[in-house]
Amino acid sequence: MSVKTLAARLQYNGGDQLGRMKMNKLRSFRMALKNNYNSRTIVVPNKTAWQCLINSEASGLKSDYDKKKLSVEFESGLQPGDVFQCVDDGTYWMVYLPMLTEIAYLRSEILRCRYTLDVDGQTYHIYWQGPTETDASWYQKQGIEYDEPNMSGTIYIKKDERTIDFFHRFTKLKIDGHKWEVHVIDEITVPGIIELEIREFYDDPLEDLPVVNVEGCHEIAGRENVEQNGTYGYMIRDSYFNPDFSWRVEGNQRVEIESQEGKMCNVLVHEGAIKGFKLIYGDKRSGYHMNVSIERKCKGVMGPKEVYPYDIIEYKSNVSGTFRVSDTRVARVIDTEDTKCTVEITSGRKGDFKLVFSPKDGGDVVEYPVHINSL
Repeated sequence: MSVKTLAARLQYNGGDQLGRMKMNKLRSFRMALKNNYNSRTIVVPNKTAWQCLINSEASGLKSDYDKKKLSVEFESGLQPGDVFQCVDDGTYWMVYLPMLTEIAYLRSEILRCRYTLDVDGQTYHIYWQGPTETDASWYQKQGIEYDEPNMSGTIYIKKDERTIDFFHRFTKLKIDGHKWEVHVIDEITVPGIIELEIREFYDDPLEDLPVVNVEGCHEIAGRENVEQNGTYGYMIRDSYFNPDFSWRVEGNQRVEIESQEGKMCNVLVHEGAIKGFKLIYGDKRSGYHMNVSIERKCKGVMGPKEVYPYDIIEYKSNVSGTFRVSDTRVARVIDTEDTKCTVEITSGRKGDFKLVFSPKDGGDVVEYPVHINSL
């Protein structure tokens, strides 16, 4: 064997001794993915799919949190604070504490994200633990006894420019119909994550506050918001399939199961159907359900709310009108028709603008916010 051949073989196997050890362990990990019961497929923030291992911890499942171990290749790009979706059951998980001693692939603690929060038009999947009772302080004044709000909780959310600008001491949120106030903001302990300690606060029904929502049903795959006069497909995920179960609709007489076969069904929403309905897979004693909202067709704009520098995007409306952009320094309308237009992003940096739509029939002007992501 020549020296060049030997050098090429060593380089292929990782180079120096540490590199060869890393490469051998990575190959063993890839083999384990093919034959392991805990092998899962996930979708990461850059929209690529990866095989990984998700293992349970001995004390990782509690009533208010679910903590597991993730093993995936570094090339997936996952960092602390990133949230990925597990394709098998549709759940969302946040990368929490990577193990720095593992250098062949990413091995990290992950936390189940059961809630979402809208921050300036962008949806974040968050980890929420609580509420817990810290103390019960009672006061008496003029013969009247009263207590102060005493519940507390913890929120983990991805740290980026948007969340850094949004969260401050005394920022208020609404969870389960009640107001909560941020008391402590920790941006240091875990890189990539903002830890918020919040406390129950006095309710004001007139305040318009960001709302923390429970994530939708992940046993059933399909749209949670539909429109009138349309047919929509739904599927029960493989992990929850039962050949003895069937599909049915409750709560709305103008919605019906158009067809069903095995794991899938088609739901017909008639013209005039309002509010929503419950889609159920299972029998009367057990099963899974999804609450679906019905949106009325309205005058508006349809198209992506997040774009990238130099993109060319098409936006549509279901009525005739004119389109323009609020900031011609970052975007411009290059083509327009009665019900659609083409917008070119001219900026090479991140930013925001609004696509303004004016209906020809004199209706309300619609301002559609668009965010330009950085490359």
